[in-house]
Amino acid sequence: MAYINNNVRKTLLFMLIAALLLLDFAALDDITTGKQESYLLEYVSLLFSIIVFGIIGAYYGKS
Repeated sequence: MAYINNNVRKTLLFMLIAALLLLDFAALDDITTGKQESYLLEYVSLLFSIIVFGIIGAYYGKS
């Protein structure tokens, strides 16, 4: 595995978290406004974010 600079790693992690939060806010907006016929994709997006945040927390919680 290639060596990744620590600053690059932090930047990529920040971008991942920011992107997931933006997608979560968009999904929650769709759920709360009631404009969708089916909310399955919004709930799947939220579940995916919970899993990713859990993995990030478990990885960085150890160190």
